[in-house]
Amino acid sequence: MGDAENPVGDAETTVGDTGIRVDRDRCMGSGQCTLFLPDVFDQSEDDGKVVLLDTAASDPASAAALRTAVMRCPSGAISLRPRDSGVTA
Repeated sequence: MGDAENPVGDAETTVGDTGIRVDRDRCMGSGQCTLFLPDVFDQSEDDGKVVLLDTAASDPASAAALRTAVMRCPSGAISLRPRDSGVTA
């Protein structure tokens, strides 16, 4: 597994009630996510690709801001999913 300095493959985290997934193989390093939500996203100094930050210590971003970050990603490397509520159907 990678860390913020040597991230590899896909990464996932949760911000508020929303799960965030990034596909580093798909990321082209445009930095749109980091410009829009620097408390959630960063770029690797090694390859310029997206890195998810530890958001547990920061204020959670709004769902609308996260959706905007997803829409701004030109490569489609970021996706959102509702956090598992634990309710089974």
